[in-house]
Amino acid sequence: MVWQRSVNQRVFDGHRTGGQAVTERMRLSYLILLSTQCGCTDSRALPVVDGAGEIDNPLLDTDGDGLCDATEQSYGSDPFSIDTDADTVSDYTEVRLGFDPNQPASPPRDTVLTLAEGSTAHTRIDVTVDGMGQTFTGAFEPIGPVDSLGRDARGFYERSVALTATPPDNVVAVIEAEERFRIVLGTTRLVFEVRFAFGDNPVTSCINGYGYFYTVRDQSGSIYLQDRRLLFVLPRERDAPWCVLDSPCR
Repeated sequence: MVWQRSVNQRVFDGHRTGGQAVTERMRLSYLILLSTQCGCTDSRALPVVDGAGEIDNPLLDTDGDGLCDATEQSYGSDPFSIDTDADTVSDYTEVRLGFDPNQPASPPRDTVLTLAEGSTAHTRIDVTVDGMGQTFTGAFEPIGPVDSLGRDARGFYERSVALTATPPDNVVAVIEAEERFRIVLGTTRLVFEVRFAFGDNPVTSCINGYGYFYTVRDQSGSIYLQDRRLLFVLPRERDAPWCVLDSPCR
């Protein structure tokens, strides 16, 4: 089963303003004061902690983002906010993919590619090498975790190609389909392209995130680049929620 948590922003499309953040803090302060003075309860009441500062209910998820409050406590993220760092990627998704939910620059924007339902998308990856006659080859490698259907990034992967070399005269041959630059001499910028397609994948109603590496090696196996990238697959609905794969929470 795929659980969903609503986010009223498109991926990387706008940021929460300082005024909104202040208003939210004032609201939480009011709730805390109210609950201590009249014994009232609220769905946004503070998580109950024991004397050691640990959350009593390990499966409590106050903000409903898919991360248990205990997990949020361990990461230092906000149990009252689906998106602590206001980068439009949910705390749950960032933790699941190995990023910091407290840092707006994590994941880095230039490592993210979005693929809309029914469309194609591509990204370019470049590396500068000091060639001494080597052949350089790129390779796509999906990394976990998988989604509710068992798919990783390869489920949307179409192909990768060797694209261009600069200056072009430093390379004897560019073998596009093999992701290969043959016999590179001197300082040269090599550009690869990774292509994805939604294809005949089942339509989902939430945003899924997938990780992958793109690695460039020479013929001896020496690694010149291992670039970690992300693919976010978006449904047609503009305000679609992020997919949550853990029930009741992670």
